Amino acid sequence: MDLNADVIEKSASEAIVSKRAVIWKTFAVVATLMLLSIAFDAIDGVPYLQDVDDLLRAVQIRQWFDGKGFYDLAINGVAMPETYISPWSRIVDLPYFLIALVMERLMLPADALKAAYTIWPPVMAVGFAGSSSYVMARLLPDGARARFFALLAAVLLMTYAVLEFAPLRIDHHNMQLLALSAMLAGVSVWSFGGGALAGVAVAVSLRIGLETLPLIAAFWAALGLLWIARAPGSVPVFRAYSLIVALSSPLLTLALAGPSVLLNVESDIFSLPYNVAVFGFGIVSFAMTYLCRENRGPFIRLTGLTVSGLLVLSGVIYLWPSLLAGPYSMIDPLSREMWLEHVTQEHSILYAVRNGDMTILMMIVEQTCIVIFSALYSIRLARSGRPFALVVFAVGLCSFLADFYALRFIRFPAATLALFVPALIAEFSAGSVSRQKLYMGVFAAGFAVFSAAYVSVSHLMPTNVEPDQYAPVDFLIYDKCPVSDYRLLPGLPPGRYMTSSRIGLAALEEDARSIQVSNISYHRAAPGIRKMLEAFYGSDAEARKKALAPFDYIAFCAYVEETRKLFTPPPGTLFEAMADGKPWPGLEPIPVKGATRLHVYRLDHASLR
Repeated sequence: MDLNADVIEKSASEAIVSKRAVIWKTFAVVATLMLLSIAFDAIDGVPYLQDVDDLLRAVQIRQWFDGKGFYDLAINGVAMPETYISPWSRIVDLPYFLIALVMERLMLPADALKAAYTIWPPVMAVGFAGSSSYVMARLLPDGARARFFALLAAVLLMTYAVLEFAPLRIDHHNMQLLALSAMLAGVSVWSFGGGALAGVAVAVSLRIGLETLPLIAAFWAALGLLWIARAPGSVPVFRAYSLIVALSSPLLTLALAGPSVLLNVESDIFSLPYNVAVFGFGIVSFAMTYLCRENRGPFIRLTGLTVSGLLVLSGVIYLWPSLLAGPYSMIDPLSREMWLEHVTQEHSILYAVRNGDMTILMMIVEQTCIVIFSALYSIRLARSGRPFALVVFAVGLCSFLADFYALRFIRFPAATLALFVPALIAEFSAGSVSRQKLYMGVFAAGFAVFSAAYVSVSHLMPTNVEPDQYAPVDFLIYDKCPVSDYRLLPGLPPGRYMTSSRIGLAALEEDARSIQVSNISYHRAAPGIRKMLEAFYGSDAEARKKALAPFDYIAFCAYVEETRKLFTPPPGTLFEAMADGKPWPGLEPIPVKGATRLHVYRLDHASLR
C-alpha cells in the first residue's frame, strides 16, 4: 500500500470539500444580503433605478399576452407615422409571460402580469448571487475564507447592479447582468464545461442587447491572449467557448427573434452582420486551437488568430459598412441635438461628477483603487495557476472604462470589479501590521488624488449640455399631465395624435387602443421625435405642415404657472402659442371632460399655418 498516495488523495479530497464549503457559505451570505437590499428598495413599491425602459417593456409583454405573435415586435399605438418596431427580443419577455400565464389561473390578467413583474427579478437575483459568489470564492487566496465584512462591502459596492433586480424592474439590464455573471463564473471553472457555459452566456447576452459588446470583446481578447501565451488549461476552455458561442449565437437569434432578424441588417440589434461576425470569430478561434498545436510558439498563435480574425472583421465591414455608423445611426441631427444630447445616461460618468453627485464620485474613486490593486493581484493569481483571474479583471477594467464613455454602463463595473473585494480584503488581512499600514496609506493617498483628479477633469471637459440646466425644448419633450388626465387618454376620439414623448408613453401605459401617438423617448422613435420638433419647435411653416400632415389631432399638456416661468419658447412657434394657451390657425379645440391640463386639438390641415 502506498501511504503517501493515500495521504495525497485524502488531502486533495479535503481541499475540494473545503472549497465547496467556502463557495456555499459565500453564496448564502451574498444572496441574503442582495435579497435584503432588494426588499429594502421594494418597500415603497417604486424601484430606485426605474426608468422608461420598464414601461415600454411592460407594454411589449402586455401586448404579447393579449395575443400578439411571438415574433411580432411591432408596438401597437405608435405611428411616426411609420410603425415602431422594438429591438428587444422575447428572451427577456418569456419568463414574465410564462409566470403570468400560470398566475392568470388565480387572478385577473393585469394582476397576473404585475405578479410576474414582482416575482421574476428577485429570482434572477438569486442566480446572479450564485454566479458572483462562485467567482468571489475562486478569486480568494489559497486557504482563505470570505469574511462577512468583506462580503458586505462587496455587495454594497455592487449596489447599482443589485438594485437592477428589484421587483417591477423589468428592463433588460438585470438579465444582462445575470448573463455577464454566468460568463465570468464559466471562465472561473477553467475547464471545457466552464468554457461552454461562458459561450452560452455570451450568446444569450448578445441576444438581450448589444450594450455588453465591449465587455464581450474584452472577455474574448483576454481568453485568446491566455491561449496565445499557452496558459495552463487554456486550450480546452478557449476551444469550448469558441465552438459554443459560434453555434449558439445564430441559433438563439433564430429561435428568439425569428428569421426576419437573423437575415436582416440592423445596426442596433443582434442581426445578420453580428451573427456572421460572432460565428466567424468563433469558428476561427476554434480552428486555431487545432491548427496551432501545443508546440507552436506564442508568435505563431498570435499571427494565426490575429490575421484570420482581421479577415473576418474586414469582410463584415466590407459587406455591411453601415455598422460603422453605430447603434444610433437612425437618429437624425435635429433629434440628436435637441433630444439625445440632453439624455444624462448618454454622457460620461464625469457628467454626474460635474453635477456634484458625491455618490458617483466616491464610487468611481473606489473602483479606480480596486482596478489598481486587482490588476496586481490578478497577475499573481495567474502566475500561481489561476489565469482566469486575468479574464475577470479584463472585463472589469473594460466596464470601468466604458463608464467614462457613457453613464449607461454604470451597472457593469459595479457587478464585476466588486468581485475582487473579498479577495483583496483577505489578502490585506493576512499581511503584517506594517504591511497593512502601507496598504492603507496607499489607498488613502490614491483616494485623495483620484477624487481631486476626477473633479478637476469633470469641470474641464467640454459638454454640449450642462448638468441640471434645462433648455426650453426639454419642457416640450417631457411635457406631462397629472395621472388623472392620463387616465382619460383611452376615451379620446380615435385617430393619430401628435404628442410629446411623455404623453406618447402615457398613452401606451394606459393602453389607449383607439389612438396612435407620434413618438416615445427611444432611439428607434427618432423619426417621430423629429416630426414633433419640426411641428412644435420649428419656425418653418412648410416643415410644420409636412410634419403634422399624417396626424388627425394634437394632444398637449398645459403648464402650471410656476413651470411656465422656467422657460421661454422660441417666438412665433406653435410651442409658444400652446404653452401660453393662445389660438393657432388650423387647430380646433376638442373638450376633454374631466381634464385639468390635457388639451386636445383637431387638425384642419387646409387652414393650418
